[in-house]
Amino acid sequence: MAGGIFSGHLESPGTELVDKNGNHFKAFYGMSCLEANVKYTGSLKRYRTSEGKFIKVALKGNLYDTLLDINGGIRSACTYINANNIEEIYKNSEFIVI
Repeated sequence: MAGGIFSGHLESPGTELVDKNGNHFKAFYGMSCLEANVKYTGSLKRYRTSEGKFIKVALKGNLYDTLLDINGGIRSACTYINANNIEEIYKNSEFIVI
């Protein structure tokens, strides 16, 4: 379920679009939207419904930069909870229902 975070990068699949103001976008859609049904099965079958949507995502640049941000967030979280690795995140965290 991480399609949204990885969409819009130069390396991501999808058609690159340019609007009348020169802004760059990538087409992004979920696998249950009308466009995906038409592309992969030829049409939206009568017994199905289109649940997803087709959107334009602003071009984000290189995927590498987003991965660095994700990595930085994980490292920061580990610092807050004194975890040296991913396994220790589970051991050192506690979720409290309020």
